[in-house]
Amino acid sequence: MNRRIVLSVAAIVAVTLGLPGCADKRPASAPTEPSTAAVVETAAESAEEAIESVPEEAIGLADAKLGELPELAPAPALPADPGEAPIQAPAYAGSPPVVPHAVDDFAPITRDENMCLGCHLVEDKVEGEATPIPATHFEDLRNAPGVRGDDVAGARWACLACHVAPTDAAPLVRNVF
Repeated sequence: MNRRIVLSVAAIVAVTLGLPGCADKRPASAPTEPSTAAVVETAAESAEEAIESVPEEAIGLADAKLGELPELAPAPALPADPGEAPIQAPAYAGSPPVVPHAVDDFAPITRDENMCLGCHLVEDKVEGEATPIPATHFEDLRNAPGVRGDDVAGARWACLACHVAPTDAAPLVRNVF
């Protein structure tokens, strides 16, 4: 265990429990307090014991020791061509829409090569056609908020940073969001 971490935890515990030197707040009959160094050392020993008492299997989400985690296979994307799958309901209000088709053939998406723009860089929604990129994606929120530019704003060209393709992977943790 890293001694510096243990001493840091111990110092926090010592401050939380009260440092020596507060005799003016105690009755005159109170016993003499140990030195700050003694309180920190005692707290360090307690913290070290508490940390060592937690088994590795209890840390994190996996039922294995941290160094023995199995390698996970990537989650398979649902194989749908653009326009074939229905649009999914958003996970929560204001969430980025899930891409309703596979995107493996579109990667990598770079500033100079973005296959998403080939279909989604349209003005109006037409039934059965790609959904247009929203106006917010043409705003530079850092340098010119509220001003619509002619091109997709600098941070918005990396579509897969927010929009993901659907998958049938089981959730790693329960989501109550």
